[in-house]
Amino acid sequence: MIIFSFSYRGYYSRKYEHDFYARKQYLAHVADKNEDVRRLLDHHHKEQLRDEEIRQEECARTEFGELA
Repeated sequence: MIIFSFSYRGYYSRKYEHDFYARKQYLAHVADKNEDVRRLLDHHHKEQLRDEEIRQEECARTEFGELA
């Protein structure tokens, strides 16, 4: 009878506390969220590079105008 209680407790633990499918679904959700954040950061980085390039071009034009 003691063996039955241990196997049942293990069954309960595997089914409800350490659910493989719930963990798999959670990891898929985390991977999707990670991809969204990565895409957002990439877009933000490209915008910053473009803004910096525009700022440097304006500084160069201003400096050229002052020298000419």
